[in-house]
Amino acid sequence: MMPVLLDQGEMLGSTFESCREDGATKDDEAHSKTAPEALQTRTPLQPVTPTPTLLPPLPDLPQISRVLRLQKYQRRRLWDLQAELRSMQLATSRNARLAKIARSVHRTMAECIRSEDKSSFVSLFSTFHDVADEPVDERAHTAEAQSTFLDRLSYHHRAVVLKLLYQVHSDGAFIADRLAAFTHRELLALLPDRGPTRSTASVLDSSRSSYSRVSQQLGYVADSQMDSLSSLAFGSALETLVFAIDGHSGNLATDESRALEVWSTVCAHLIAIQKPGSEKLVPAVLDLWAMSTAWPGRQRLELWMLQVLQRGAFLLEQPSKHSFRMRIQVRPAIPAQDDLEIEAFYADAVNELLELLSDVSGATVIPQPALDMCHAIWKKLSPGSGHQRGLSRFLLTRWLFSSFVLDAVVLPEVRDLTCHEARYLADFI
Repeated sequence: MMPVLLDQGEMLGSTFESCREDGATKDDEAHSKTAPEALQTRTPLQPVTPTPTLLPPLPDLPQISRVLRLQKYQRRRLWDLQAELRSMQLATSRNARLAKIARSVHRTMAECIRSEDKSSFVSLFSTFHDVADEPVDERAHTAEAQSTFLDRLSYHHRAVVLKLLYQVHSDGAFIADRLAAFTHRELLALLPDRGPTRSTASVLDSSRSSYSRVSQQLGYVADSQMDSLSSLAFGSALETLVFAIDGHSGNLATDESRALEVWSTVCAHLIAIQKPGSEKLVPAVLDLWAMSTAWPGRQRLELWMLQVLQRGAFLLEQPSKHSFRMRIQVRPAIPAQDDLEIEAFYADAVNELLELLSDVSGATVIPQPALDMCHAIWKKLSPGSGHQRGLSRFLLTRWLFSSFVLDAVVLPEVRDLTCHEARYLADFI
C-alpha cells in the first residue's frame, strides 16, 4: 500500500512542476511580445530650451521728454489743487467762526443803540464788515503755509496735543473734571463780560429823574470787540471751549448732538457737586444754545411787546409819577386811581407773558436748542434727587427771567439785528 501512495505523490509533484514551467514559458512569451511594442510607443525625452524674452524697444528722447514734462505738469497741478483746497477750508472755517463771533458783536451794537453811543456803533459796524469782506490770506498758497504748528512738533508731543483736543471736543466728563478743579474766580473768568453793559432799568419808566436815556459811552467794550474781530477770536473763554474746535463734518445734526451730549454732561456734573459759580456758568451755556439757531417764536414775543407798549403809552403822559420800581419800594398807604390803573396794566402784561411762555400750541417762545439742553441736563441728574427736583426752579430764576426774557425785552435788536442792521445804521447815524 505504501509504495502505491508514494508513486501517486511523485506523479502529482511532477505534474505541478510541468504546469508551473508551462505558465512561466507563456508569461515570458507574452512579455517578449509586448516589450517591443512598448519600446516602439515610448517617446524619447527632448531637452527643454528656454524661449527668449522679447524686451520692449527703448523710448526715444522725444517720448522721454514728453513724459517728464507731463510729470512736472501733474505735480504742479497737484500743488495748485492742494492750495485751493486749503484756501476753501480756511474760508469755510473763517466764515463759521465769524458767524459765531457776530452774535456777541450784534449784542454790543444793540447796547450802543440803547445807550445812544453813535461813535462806537459806527466803528464796530465798519470793523465787522471790513473783517467780513477781507480776502483769505495769500500766504495760504505758499508752501510754508501748508504746514501747521502740529507738523513741527515731535510725534510724542503731537499725540498729546491731539488727545487733548479730542477730549475737549468729545469728552464731557473730562471737561467737567477740569472745570470742577477751577476756583470760583477762574470759573467766572470763562464767562462773557456783560456786567457793565447790562441794564435792568424799565423801558416803560415815566420818571425822567430816575431814568434818562443819556449817552453812555461803550468805547472800552467796542474796542474789545474790534480787537476780537481783527484776530477772529471769540468773545469769551467759554465760547472758545464750545466753538473753537467744533468740527465741520458736513452733518449738522451729528455736530449738534455731540455738543449737546458733552455740555449737558458738564452742566449736570457742576450742578450735582454744587460747584460755586455754576449758577452763572449754566445760564451762560444756555444763552449760547439759545442763540445757536433761528428763533421761530420770536414773532410771538415781539407781538406781545408791541401790544404792551401800545397799551402802556399812557405811562409816558404822567411825568410826575414815579416809576414802577420806585412804587414797589415806597408804596403809598392808599393807592390813587391812577396807581390802580398802572397796577392792573403791569399785572395784565405779566400774566400775558406767562401764558405766552407756557403756550405750546404754536412755535415755542423759548428757543428749541435751549429746551433740548434743559431736558438733557435734567436726564443726566440722579433720578429723584434734590438737584433734579430743583432744576426747574433754578432754570426759571437763574436763566429764563434773569437772562433770556430780560435780554429779549430790553434788547430786542439782538435777535433781529442780522436782517436789519443796514436799516439800523441808516436810521441811527
